[in-house]
Amino acid sequence: MVQGIFNNMENSQPLPVKFQAACALEKILSNDTATEQVKPGLDTILKCYLSLMNEFDNEDLVSAFESVMTIFADDIKPYAIDIC
Repeated sequence: MVQGIFNNMENSQPLPVKFQAACALEKILSNDTATEQVKPGLDTILKCYLSLMNEFDNEDLVSAFESVMTIFADDIKPYAIDIC
């Protein structure tokens, strides 16, 4: 399931698919195994969220992004400039 969501967040997917995958990611990150599987692709995930937030003004998307930021707080330092 984690791999499917991750694959749907890649640039080659249409915007609606990426949007749904980004919102779904938040729901599975409560599982420690899922969190560890997502961590190596954090760069792709953050880029996807930033791109989607430029396209959509949506509370679910922002909430999911905030959850990712909280869960991976120690791992996002290299991406701080892009996030700001």
